[in-house]
Amino acid sequence: MNKQIVRGLVVAGVLGASGMAHAASGDPDISAVTAAAASIAIVGVAVFAVKVGMRVWKWMAGAL
Repeated sequence: MNKQIVRGLVVAGVLGASGMAHAASGDPDISAVTAAAASIAIVGVAVFAVKVGMRVWKWMAGAL
């Protein structure tokens, strides 16, 4: 996978998660759900980055 594509996906995920975290709402229940969704999105991006890193590591190790 191209390095620029991976960086773009990570940046898009982080920006999307931070945008959800700062959503304005008057209802406390909606704010709580929005905050939880942002946390879950951040964890998802981290897991995706680790999986991509492992694949790249295996690919580079196999090429050597």
